[in-house]
Amino acid sequence: MIIHRAHKIKLTKLSSQQKSYLLTSAGASRFAYNWGLAEWKKRYEDYTQGKTKTPPNAYDLRKLFNARKKIENPSHYDELTWEQQREYFHWVTNVSKCIPQQALINLGTAYQRFFKKTAKAPRFKLKGKDDSFYVDNENAKIIKKEVNGTTCFYLSLPKIDNDFLLTEEPRFQGKLLSVTVSRHGESWYAALSYELEIPDPVVDKKRATTKIGIDLGIKHFAVMVDHGEVTFEEEGPKALKRLLGRLRLLNRRLSKKVKQSRNFEKAKLKISSLHFRISNIRKDFQHKLSTDIVQHYHQVGMETLNVKGMLKNHKLSRHISDAGWYQFKMMIKYKLSARGGILVEADQFFASTKTMSCCDVKLEHVTLSDRTLTCPSCGIVHDRDINSARNLRDIG
Repeated sequence: MIIHRAHKIKLTKLSSQQKSYLLTSAGASRFAYNWGLAEWKKRYEDYTQGKTKTPPNAYDLRKLFNARKKIENPSHYDELTWEQQREYFHWVTNVSKCIPQQALINLGTAYQRFFKKTAKAPRFKLKGKDDSFYVDNENAKIIKKEVNGTTCFYLSLPKIDNDFLLTEEPRFQGKLLSVTVSRHGESWYAALSYELEIPDPVVDKKRATTKIGIDLGIKHFAVMVDHGEVTFEEEGPKALKRLLGRLRLLNRRLSKKVKQSRNFEKAKLKISSLHFRISNIRKDFQHKLSTDIVQHYHQVGMETLNVKGMLKNHKLSRHISDAGWYQFKMMIKYKLSARGGILVEADQFFASTKTMSCCDVKLEHVTLSDRTLTCPSCGIVHDRDINSARNLRDIG
């Protein structure tokens, strides 16, 4: 069985040369993406007006980019306007060719998702926000070295002699597919993507009968009921709520800085670092909880939440975003698949809350303030979330 896994590791003890290399590579990736987006919009406008016969595509943009990057800057380059200078980008040849190429491929993928109505239209990338670049396995390697009696692991990237020291040993020992280097706050990280071959999962009879229903919420991140009627309640870290005061303070300080100044850039990095910390707190909790669930249960029942629609409720939108329900469901899904488990997703219109788990009777009106529900058939009083978890456990 072939699976894909990724491990994000921090790059440490960076020299000034290495930092400059990372910034240049991320800048080349961002420039190629923004150049391609501007060219795509221009070509699409010509296509809709009948000036050209074919719509824009990523392949043509890559060919054009490769041709233009070979043109060196003219002698009067400094006298050109900003728009004219953008037509000359010989400097991108200082980085690996796969970096701008992958950026243009990502742009094509973004437009495919947009046309399928699964994502919004691509937008221009901003400097200092989500700086990253991609390197394929032909240009990136993991090197093991002995330094002063200690085993260290390094990341080798193209067009730079100094290897990048990793803070830990890569978690997986399969085929390295690619490396995505990204910046979060003041730190740089390498996401190593691997292809692994593992034995096909074998599910014994005892495990095959285990199942659990999970009701996701705000007060409790997850309320769960398993096949033995054992109930679990997980509060969740609520990282954004805990650090919201600190985030607001940093944003106020940023608003008082002179734009584009060094202090302004330092303040932006502090905000970025805090956002990354909030994300890590949330991911750490969800990884631990999802792993614990998958280790003990073969079938997991969850509801299909319309998160996009729920975010329109401005009173709850911040709490919903802080919960990260979709990310948690994806963790459950890929971890179950590796173990041969089953994720059963209820239909979006399945009334898991209104349906009584005891008699299968559906209530007419239930509000958010109703925390307990009484079955009109047998009179049993149910906790709202536990009743929903039971219904999700029994679907499929």
